[in-house]
Amino acid sequence: GKPTVVAFYASWCEVCEEEIPQLLTLSREIGDEVNFVAINSQDNGRGLGDAEKWGIAGAWPIAQDIGGSNGSNLSTGTFGMRGMPLNLIYDAAGNLVHVQPGGLGASEAVSLLEELTEFEA
Repeated sequence: GKPTVVAFYASWCEVCEEEIPQLLTLSREIGDEVNFVAINSQDNGRGLGDAEKWGIAGAWPIAQDIGGSNGSNLSTGTFGMRGMPLNLIYDAAGNLVHVQPGGLGASEAVSLLEELTEFEA
């Protein structure tokens, strides 16, 4: 019943190093109005370690992309994404309303949430 931001990440993703902490700060600022979820994808490495380092372990639900090459079936098979990061925005009804290949800063996330969902900052 709330908009949801899904952030795909990988341990080797330099953009994720900047993006995920920004999105975590945003998620703390807007509280329970928007769900945030992380998916470790295209990664055979230290995905949970990075989630812990960035502070999202325990703050957001975290999933591991499985299947496909390097655990990438969802990111590559469903969304055709060959790199990271990948961000998705769903509206409160669960409809996918935005696919963002590449980085998504906090201010851009707020703008997209306001434009595409019923979220109001």
